[in-house]
Amino acid sequence: MGTFTQGLILRSFEATGIAPLQPNVILQRFAKDTPEVSDSSTSSSSVYSGKDWLKIETLLRKVAKDEGSKELKKIKRSLHRISIQNSLLHHEIAGLEEILTTQKKHKKKRKPLKLEHHNDYYGGAEFYSPSRVEKARSDERTKQQNQRAEELRKAEMAK
Repeated sequence: MGTFTQGLILRSFEATGIAPLQPNVILQRFAKDTPEVSDSSTSSSSVYSGKDWLKIETLLRKVAKDEGSKELKKIKRSLHRISIQNSLLHHEIAGLEEILTTQKKHKKKRKPLKLEHHNDYYGGAEFYSPSRVEKARSDERTKQQNQRAEELRKAEMAK
């Protein structure tokens, strides 16, 4: 128990400002060395967003001389109405953007598969097996590859 000596205890009291009462010792540790960055409430050039209509209203109350005047009440109501319209329009825009992205995802160009019909096909419903659908898809792929190869061959011939 060599750590609890009288000298160490007295120095700890001095460091915290307890033994000789000095509250500034601790307060100096928390004091800011750099000047404060101006926040939005003290800065005269700051701009509030539409969501901060309550802050704008309190600022208006501070500036206005007569809080009971009709003009001030009219300005407050107009400010509140404009901020609500702004937030509603932002929500509407966000919803429309979401709908647009959803529609773009669904807009894939699709072509019907040209499946071979039976000889006795008369226009009614016809069911195809998975192997037959896969064969039609592979035929379509080879047809597209042949078209690309033909286009490349024509491009080479033109050079």
